[in-house]
Amino acid sequence: MSEHHPSKPDSARATILRRRAIFVSSALVAIGGCQPQSHDTPPPLSPTGTAANTTAPTVTTTVSPAGSASPAGSASPAGSASPGGSASPAGSASAHVPDGLPSLLIPSGLGTIAQSAYEQLVTESPRLAKAIDRRLASLPKTCDFDTSNCQSAWAVVARDLGTLDRGLADLGPRCLFAGKSAEALAFKARLKAHRQYLTERMALLNQRIASALAPGGQKAKDQFEQLQRRAAMPRVCLKFACHDW
Repeated sequence: MSEHHPSKPDSARATILRRRAIFVSSALVAIGGCQPQSHDTPPPLSPTGTAANTTAPTVTTTVSPAGSASPAGSASPAGSASPGGSASPAGSASAHVPDGLPSLLIPSGLGTIAQSAYEQLVTESPRLAKAIDRRLASLPKTCDFDTSNCQSAWAVVARDLGTLDRGLADLGPRCLFAGKSAEALAFKARLKAHRQYLTERMALLNQRIASALAPGGQKAKDQFEQLQRRAAMPRVCLKFACHDW
């Protein structure tokens, strides 16, 4: 007679649950983490010049990293350190740099995290600046929001605003707050300058949008804000163990 093992179903169920947990954790890690908001960065502006209430819902979970904490994203090398003490970023980041953009030079002799942070900054900041300028140059004209063509044109603007706001929020390494070394403090100062420049450009974009919507009155503003809410995407924010750098 075979023995009855009441614990086997429970053991199998626990194994399945563990596998599911590993799968979900892996999927979330693949999505990426959310950049902690800096106190130096003001909230995104609405077309009226006030903080817009169109922030996408945020889901927060905790994940133990498989290795040491690294900056957000995998930035492509922006240049190699030169004996002179700094390196000029290479590639598209340095081509046709918008006027007024802060320095894109990368100091030499940096640690791994700081090096990757600078590389991400000199790649992403010009990209965001150019995207803002493109949107500034191609805003739709005032139109009747009751028509599908008008709604479609402004829906693209609403989507682009959300993308730009997320890009600005994600600028900088994931573990920015943990850096206390001299090179980390120097990077924070550089990042603050880039964020200020991009925030000012975003404010100008929002002002231009408000001016374009003004002839349509409050109805046009309300309908555009509705398009912004529709374009908002939920974000998964992961908490990572960060080390001083």
